[in-house]
Formats: sequence, structure tokens, C-alpha cells
Amino acid sequence: MRAYDWSAWLMCRFVHEFKATKRQFKDIDAPVVYIGFPKTSLQKFVPDGCVPKDVEDKHTVIDLPIDVTNDVLETMRAEYAQWVEKQPLSTSQQKEKSTSRQSEAISPSSISEVMHTIMSFPVESKSPIDCMMFLAEIKAHLARLI
Repeated sequence: MRAYDWSAWLMCRFVHEFKATKRQFKDIDAPVVYIGFPKTSLQKFVPDGCVPKDVEDKHTVIDLPIDVTNDVLETMRAEYAQWVEKQPLSTSQQKEKSTSRQSEAISPSSISEVMHTIMSFPVESKSPIDCMMFLAEIKAHLARLI
């Protein structure tokens, strides 16, 4: 499971001190902070009195037992902004290498090769950001072919 930005902060602040990762993606103007853990561990992290609910495909909601007024919300926003600033920007060499290898591997010379590349991409095991980056690469290759 992954939680991004505000949801990641809420999980770290009220549920468990997860290790957050802050990454800059070339297709997004702002950095993204996220946390992750196996779905099988969810029950271990759910606060007492809270019940996780699956609301959509691969989306889970946990209603936290906190009372949020306007003053509390303003304080939370300030704490969130400080938390995001405090997170170091991650530059994973392994991710950069795999992205460059993936870019090299995705240099199809025909529409049928593009289709084969799309069909072989494991979308079900990739994050939304990975899928978005893959789609941007496919779009660029198609633009060169057409």
C-alpha cells in the first residue's frame, strides 16, 4: 500500500512513524512524498477504534479518531508543510539506471513494436507515477513514428 503527500503525512503523524520518500519526477513540477508498506501489514498499523474501508479498486480509507476544527486544520497544514520540507529529496541510482534501461529498451521502430511494449508493461505491479512516466515515454515514441 502507498500513501502520497497529505495522506502520507497523516499516516506518519497519527498512525506510525513510517519512512517517507520524497522524489522529484520529470513530468511533475512539485516533489512527491510517499510512504509504503505491504497491505498484509495494514491491521498492524490501524489505530484502535478505526476500521479500514476499501472504497475503490486499490484504495483504502482509514477514518482517524481526531476532531478537526478550522484552527486545528491550519496547524495541521503548517506541520505538513514543515514535514515535506524536512524530507530529503531521494535520488535513487537504481531507479535512474532502471529508467534509463527502460528508455533504451523502449525504442520501438514500428507501431506493432509499440503495441508489444505496451502489452508487456506490468501495469498491475507498478505505481501510478511509474505508469504515468511509461505512458509519457510511449506517447513520445508514437509522436516520432507518426
